[in-house]
Amino acid sequence: MIRQERGSSLLLVLFMIVIFMMLGMAVLSASLGGAGRSEVRESDVQSLHLAEKALNEAVAYLVAKFDTYHSFTPEKIDSILDEFGDEMEDRKRNNGGELIIGTELSSVKKPVGRITGFSDGTRIDDNTYQIDIYAEGVVNGVTRKLTQAVTLDTYPDFLRYALGSEGDVFLNGAPKINGNIYSGKNLKIKNEANYSYNNQQSQEFQYLSTLYPLLNGIAYVQNLTKVFYCRALYCNTNVESNYNSMSLSGDNNAFNSQKILGITTDKIIPKDQGKFVPIDIDESFIDKVAEAVGVRDADRGNINSTTSFDGLMTYLIAAYGPASTVEPHRINVIVPPISPIDENDPGIGDYHAALIPINEELKNLTSSTIYQGDLNLDGINLKQLLYNESDKNDRYRFPRNTLDPTAPYKSNWLIVNGDLNIINENSAAIQVRGNILVKGEIYIRGKVDFDATIFSLKSQGVLNSLKDSTTTIEDAEIRGLIGADGARKQLVLISKGKILINRVEAFKPAIPYDATNSKVLQAYFYTDDSAILFGVGSTFWIRGGFFAKKELVINAVLGTTRATGNSITVDSGTEDRTLPRLVIDYNNDFFTDQRAGLPRVNHVNVVIGKKTFVK
Repeated sequence: MIRQERGSSLLLVLFMIVIFMMLGMAVLSASLGGAGRSEVRESDVQSLHLAEKALNEAVAYLVAKFDTYHSFTPEKIDSILDEFGDEMEDRKRNNGGELIIGTELSSVKKPVGRITGFSDGTRIDDNTYQIDIYAEGVVNGVTRKLTQAVTLDTYPDFLRYALGSEGDVFLNGAPKINGNIYSGKNLKIKNEANYSYNNQQSQEFQYLSTLYPLLNGIAYVQNLTKVFYCRALYCNTNVESNYNSMSLSGDNNAFNSQKILGITTDKIIPKDQGKFVPIDIDESFIDKVAEAVGVRDADRGNINSTTSFDGLMTYLIAAYGPASTVEPHRINVIVPPISPIDENDPGIGDYHAALIPINEELKNLTSSTIYQGDLNLDGINLKQLLYNESDKNDRYRFPRNTLDPTAPYKSNWLIVNGDLNIINENSAAIQVRGNILVKGEIYIRGKVDFDATIFSLKSQGVLNSLKDSTTTIEDAEIRGLIGADGARKQLVLISKGKILINRVEAFKPAIPYDATNSKVLQAYFYTDDSAILFGVGSTFWIRGGFFAKKELVINAVLGTTRATGNSITVDSGTEDRTLPRLVIDYNNDFFTDQRAGLPRVNHVNVVIGKKTFVK
């Protein structure tokens, strides 16, 4: 019996030895396999790093190429892209047929990061190009391939933002902003709106307490030290001690960004002012005048050298108008009759008779035209200003169908040698479609449907003793004119002087924002000056955007307001986010709808896309 038990013990011991040996082999195998997989994984990560580095070097080289040039034309961009491709090919030939980058990964065997190819610069439109760059990294036989799209365009940066300024931006109160914002200096935020009422502009501002702004987008700022928020219960803009910098908030930054803008900290992104691509209105204006008559760069000097706007009009008419020797002539001229002093003037009948053919011509514009004097659209005497869509959006090498790649561009513009006044007292909207250059001031009131880009060159104006705007939007309903595709277009208004938008839906009951509401201003506004916008007594909704070169101040409350003497009070909805009195709702359809009229810039804007894997 004892011997049998001893035999059983021996078998058990042998069995346990086998089990432990198998476990040991499994552990050893797993360790060896894990080491192999770790090595492969390490090579995978390193090869990905090399491919990314190759792309970064190529993109940096491309950006550096464009940084050395200014005042771009489509031809210049084509030339630089060709030059870039030639230089890459030269480097490839000089490196044994490969574009190999340097690497610090000296511990691995023959690490290689290389550019494997470039797409030809694809012209998306006259202002936008795209180039695709391909790269790969190879480490210990592991290859990773990446591609990255780089978009180049000559649109000014301001068009990319719902609102912003190259200077300070003040968000006072509770505007609702759908889209990205930009501040070139300081961004200051508080939970009070400033206002003045009953022509009390000469007095100090009054204040209405409300909530903080609500941003549905990204805030581009210089850095966190340039973002300030009100740390008192309520703030006075003029008291700097009431503001705290985001950079001093430490761990509270996440809480504060959510509190003061309704966004997480990762949506407050630094963007150096030096990287901002500004607009040059004077140069843009000259560009559009040159395109109106289709002149070559060599002939632009005659336009640039003109010392006055009247002199410029005289030159254009003499050189390219109906009486010029140019065939065919490139610009028409409309000379309006002199307006009578009043309706009792004996010449009133002749005046109205003279307006009939002008009214017909303005309703059926097909080519560039100079209007000699103030243009007054009132819906009665002059009812519309209309190019057909194809003529308004037409931009081509001149003469048409030329094979000369250096031929100048031609587009159609109405040049107003005076003020543009659109004052509609009727219930039906005045329709405006075209690209328009205005020497003087712009005034818009009443219902107007736009599909237009308008430049105003006047930089200073004194409409009365209390304001100095050169562009005034007063009690206006600005909607997009419906195009052939059934979609509403918009107005892009670029003013060298200040823009005043006044008394829009004053003291009407607050309602939820609706982009299709007829009270929404379907427009993008830019001023080369400073601007102040109020959504306190007024309901101020923009579907488009607003940008100021200098200081931009936004004042807004929530709910329904009413006037009490020289003050404004909130009747209801003071903390109701669904009842905003000021909304900026970004819409970038103008990049397509207004492509012929959008302005030029002095630099190329480089937008670097995401890196994606290539199988």
